[in-house]
Amino acid sequence: MKALEITAITALLCIGLLATVVFPVVAQDVPGPDKPGERVKGYDDWHFSFGLGGWAPAFQGSVTAAGRTAPVKFTLIDELQVLDDIQSIIGGRFEASKGPWGFLIDGFYVRMSESVSGTKHVKIPILDPPEFTVQGNASVTGMYGVGETAMSYDVYASPCLVANMPQLTVGVLGGVRETYIRSIVGVEATALGVTKTFASDKSLGWVDPFVGWRVLWRPCEKWLTSLKTEYGGFGVGSNFIFNISLDATYRINKCLFADFGLSALYTDYETGSGADRFAYNMWSYGPFIGVGVEF
Repeated sequence: MKALEITAITALLCIGLLATVVFPVVAQDVPGPDKPGERVKGYDDWHFSFGLGGWAPAFQGSVTAAGRTAPVKFTLIDELQVLDDIQSIIGGRFEASKGPWGFLIDGFYVRMSESVSGTKHVKIPILDPPEFTVQGNASVTGMYGVGETAMSYDVYASPCLVANMPQLTVGVLGGVRETYIRSIVGVEATALGVTKTFASDKSLGWVDPFVGWRVLWRPCEKWLTSLKTEYGGFGVGSNFIFNISLDATYRINKCLFADFGLSALYTDYETGSGADRFAYNMWSYGPFIGVGVEF
């Protein structure tokens, strides 16, 4: 787990370094105002942005359910191999800011479903059982969603302006993150003329407070890079959560933008005891991409 943590953080920092070196070279100037004399918004004006996109998370860790612990390793390659099993995947983000104050809502949801027959190992990260081999017929549906709501405040804003905005801002943030997991499993196995069935529909949801910080840097007018880190849980929901994300936003024109990056989330959650104990110790990490509007 430590090795994975170091690998994820190192990869993010390397991409950040690449962004700071490459983006200023390839970027071009944003088109100016449509009309001569048109006012360009500044730092103290209201700014709104809304984006839609998708996150492709891999999962690595362990899940404890039904009295046993099983490892989970669902890589990006595994996800590509089960694209047909993804029923829906969507992410969205809304942000509003004025001066040093900001408000944001960010969320992601994925639903995967798989039907198998014969003997096959089911790898979709689910609750009960967390991992098993099917001998017969089975249908498995797994749902995973995370969302956060936070307030931010810039403790530093650079006097140097790019596109009438501070070139560098450093802000603190605090809020809540909600996690939702659900699994629906149905198994039918026949042996020696006897058919047995197993059905399970379980869901869990919890809310974690968090605090963190964010750095925004505008290397030039068309590009905006962001590095965000969050720490939370504090025993309220999870024992501990850690989130780090790095993204780059490209302004297509005055209103449209595209963004991409990487995000890694670690969750250490536990509830219940004995046979009812459930523990979710998991890294979720992967790339994301999206488009949006700002005004």
